[in-house]
Amino acid sequence: RSAQEHQGMPNSVWRLALGAACGLAFFAVIGMMVTSSSGVQLEEVRTEKLSASGNVLARMEDTAEAARASLARMRRIQKIIMKKIDKKTSVIIDTVSAKGRGKPGPPGPPGRIGPKGRIGRPGKQGPQGKLGPRGPKGPRGIRGLRGPIGNQGPLGRMGPRGYKGEPGPRGYTGRKGQRGPPGPVGKRGPRGPRGAPGNPGRQGPAGPQGVPGVRGAPGAQGPPGLAPRTSSNERDGIRLRACRGGCCRLEVFHAGRWGTVCDDHFTNLGAYVACRQLGYSGGTQRQHFGGGAGPIWLDDVKCRASDNRIQSCPHRSWGGHNCGHHEDIGVCCTH
Repeated sequence: RSAQEHQGMPNSVWRLALGAACGLAFFAVIGMMVTSSSGVQLEEVRTEKLSASGNVLARMEDTAEAARASLARMRRIQKIIMKKIDKKTSVIIDTVSAKGRGKPGPPGPPGRIGPKGRIGRPGKQGPQGKLGPRGPKGPRGIRGLRGPIGNQGPLGRMGPRGYKGEPGPRGYTGRKGQRGPPGPVGKRGPRGPRGAPGNPGRQGPAGPQGVPGVRGAPGAQGPPGLAPRTSSNERDGIRLRACRGGCCRLEVFHAGRWGTVCDDHFTNLGAYVACRQLGYSGGTQRQHFGGGAGPIWLDDVKCRASDNRIQSCPHRSWGGHNCGHHEDIGVCCTH
C-alpha cells in the first residue's frame, strides 16, 4: 500500500496487475504439469513396447503415436496461452507506465554554439590498390583531314662535278654464228645462143673409084685436137688433179697460186663449162671430192649456158668463201 501511495496510482490498477501475474503463474504451472504427464505417459509406452512381443507390438506402436499426437497438441495449446499472457502483460505495463508519467514540459532554450574543433591529423596513406583488368580496345578513330600543301622550297646549289669513272672491262668475243640456210633458187635465165655444130658422122663405105678430079686449093686449118685424159690436164688457168674413178679435183690459178673451188651451188652446168674449157665434150660434177690444199679461190659458182670459162661464171669475190677443203668440187669430164 505504501508503494501504491508512493507511485500515486489507484487501487484498480494494482489489482489488475496482480491478477495478471497470478494468471500467468497459474497457466505456467498447468503447462509444466501437462508436459510432465505427457513425458511419463511416453516413457510408460516405451517400457511397455520393449517388454511386449508379438501382436502386442503393433498395439503399443499405435498407443505411442496417439501419445505423440497428444503431446504435440498440448504444446500448441501452451504456446497459445503464453502468447495471450504476454499480450495482456504488455498492455497492463503500457497502461501503468502511461498513467504514472506526467505531462511533458515546454522545450528549453537552445544552447550556445561551441567553439570550432581543431583540424585532425591526416590519416596514414592506404596501401596501393591492385592493377585493374585491362579495358577493351576502343574503336578506331576517324581519319584526320589532309593538311594543305606546303610552299616549294628554294632551289638547292649545284653540286660539284663528279670524277670520271674507270673504263669497264673488255667484253668477250662472241661466238661465230651458224651458217644460214641457202637462198632461194634464182629465176630462169634467158635462152642461150645456138650451140656449136655436132661432130661429123661416121665415114660411109667406099664408093666406086671415080675419075680423078682437078686438084683443089688447100683447106683451112681445123680446130685443135682434144687433150688426153690424164691427171695433169691444164689449160687456160684451170687444171685437174688427184683423179680417181674417172673424176678429178678442179683447181684454178689466180694471183700466182693454184687453189680449189667450193662445191656450194656448183651444178652440172659448171662442170660442163670447165670440161669444155679443158677441151672435153662435156662432164658432170662430184660433190665433196675434197683433198685439196692452199687457198679456196671460188665459192657459190653459178655458171650459165652462155659462159665459156669457169672464171667468168658468177661467184663470190676471189678468196671469199665459207667452206673447207672437204668441200672441194670434182668434175668427171667425157670425150
